[in-house]
Amino acid sequence: MSLTPEQQTAAHAPCSVVITAGAGTGKTHMLAERYLYYLQQRNLSPLEVVAVTFTEKAAIELRSRIRALVSQRLPLGFDLLAELEAAQISTIHALSARICQEHWQLLDLPADFQVLDSLEGQIWLEEGLNFL
Repeated sequence: MSLTPEQQTAAHAPCSVVITAGAGTGKTHMLAERYLYYLQQRNLSPLEVVAVTFTEKAAIELRSRIRALVSQRLPLGFDLLAELEAAQISTIHALSARICQEHWQLLDLPADFQVLDSLEGQIWLEEGLNFL
């Protein structure tokens, strides 16, 4: 699948980009191409690139597309495969949790903090609101 001119501009932009478009417009394909651009043209490791989505389903699909694209266009060595597996290709929530876990002291968080799941978060919020 080739990129449209607009997608190609976004995929090869020299700065950060935000992509907003409807379902089925090729966002995931374009983001996978952009990821490959950073690996090929900027000579970055997958460990130096962050790809963020809003849903877990989208993050899984993006990781799968990146793996496929990289395996088609780059020589795959063990190091590259290992780096791809460890790469930060995730939801915004997962990225935020990772930053908090790695930098808890700078953020003045307890060392054993935990991210609440949806149900725990609802309970915490309702208990807090009832307390007021």
